[in-house]
This record gives sequence, C-alpha cells and structure tokens, in this order.
Amino acid sequence: MIKAVIFDMDGTVLDSMNKSVENRVEYIQSLGVDLNNEEIEDLKNVGWHETYSHINKTKGTNFSEKAFLDGIWETHYAGYQNGYELIPGFLDFLDYLDKKDIKYAIATATRMKGALDVFERFDLMDRIEFIITEGRVGITKDFPDIYLQAAAKMGADTSNTIVFEDALYAIETSKKAGFKTIAVKEERFIDDLEEITAISDLVIDDFNQLLEMIENKEIEF
Repeated sequence: MIKAVIFDMDGTVLDSMNKSVENRVEYIQSLGVDLNNEEIEDLKNVGWHETYSHINKTKGTNFSEKAFLDGIWETHYAGYQNGYELIPGFLDFLDYLDKKDIKYAIATATRMKGALDVFERFDLMDRIEFIITEGRVGITKDFPDIYLQAAAKMGADTSNTIVFEDALYAIETSKKAGFKTIAVKEERFIDDLEEITAISDLVIDDFNQLLEMIENKEIEF
C-alpha cells in the first residue's frame, strides 16, 4: 500500500524546462558569449547548476561559479514567480492523493525561494507536506539522500513510496535506492527516453494520462 509520494519539481510537475533553456541562453549571450544552434541544443542536456562549467569548458571562458549561477538564477526565478505553469492534470492528481490519504512532498534541485514562490502562487503550500531541496540536504540527486529523507519525514520508506522524476540520472538514483519510480516525459530528455522507459516502473505524458490509467485500473495506488 502506498503511503507517500515524492515529486520532483522542474519538468515533472512544473512546465519550466524549455523556458529554462531560453533563459540561460539569453543570460549567456548577455555576457558576450555567442552560441550557435548546436550549442543551444546541447544546453537542453545540461542542468542549470552545471551550465557554468559546461560553458567554461566548451567556450574557453573563465566565469566564476557563484556569479554565473546567481545570474542564471535571477533569470530563472522570474519564471517561478509568474511564468511557468503546472503539468496538465497535476492538481487533479493531488485531489486523488488527498482522497486516498496519501501524503506528498516536493524534492527539488531548485533553490528553496523559487520552489516556495511556485507553490504559493498555486496556493498549494497548505496541501504539500513540505519541500526539501538539494541545498538543504547538502548533496545532489546523484545520491538518494533527498528521497530517503523525504520518505522518512512522511513516515514511509522505499517499499511504500512512489517517486516522480523526469531526468534519467535522478530516476536511476531513485530506482537504485529501491523506490518505485514513475517518469514524466520531458522534451529535454527525449534522447534518454528509451533508457528511461527501460528502468522506470511507468512512463507518463502527464498526470491526466495517469489518472485515466488509474480509472481504467491499469495501475493501482
């Protein structure tokens, strides 16, 4: 029986990833760095935390990590405040979880300020158990700590918690830790879809599709 659900934020419950790339491109070009179409396409496979090292390596620049990431964060943050929308069906799926008395939380690589703005904007803070970030945990999703801590905080464990993610590396981490993991398709990771499908327990386009599968008894929570 499922006791808890852990959601990633960007790309999983929030349709932010494509705009995130656009924001990063605008910021990088504002620093005087030209990017061709191939280099812009490459950024789709680079997390915003790794963008500074990627640009330094591929463009021969020497940007400092803090200043560069702070600049990207400011461009991305505006979208959290008023630009990004929820993945279709997410609110209805939360209604379903509420009816089943299943707890849910957010585990994100995003800074806490941005995550709070998102869920306050959609009036969800009273419904979500808590938000846990990589920054608060002190380690990335390359390691399972964030998922294990989130599950434990909800009185659950790997045997009765489902994790929703979009990125291959995070799905791999969740699965290796023993969590049932559902992947949400995200355009940025389309090249990884075959591998994502192979290791995930289920792959969905959005939460409307998941609710339809539940209604048709194709999957049970």
